[in-house]
Amino acid sequence: MFLIYGIGASGEATPAGSESPERYGEMVTEAVIADLAARLGVSVDAVRVVTRDYVEVQIASPCGVTTEAMGGGLGLGYEVVLEVGTPQYRYVVMGGLAYYCGEQ
Repeated sequence: MFLIYGIGASGEATPAGSESPERYGEMVTEAVIADLAARLGVSVDAVRVVTRDYVEVQIASPCGVTTEAMGGGLGLGYEVVLEVGTPQYRYVVMGGLAYYCGEQ
């Protein structure tokens, strides 16, 4: 898990929720691409976005594969699937937190 809010375009701190929905989606994509590139030791240019969908997510277990509510219920967030070569990698992002869910 890592925080995706923090530094805005001007280099100043960006509070959660201060970005437009479109910009938030871009921030999500940029953050998970950078994270995966760092994890794999590759350039961000080597990472390709397969899908980025706004979906229901289990709050108690964001990387869960079912949309049935668990103890914490459901929330809305992004599910992003990235690709580097053949393997695909899944992230789930809710609010300012991104969760690396591993290789698919």
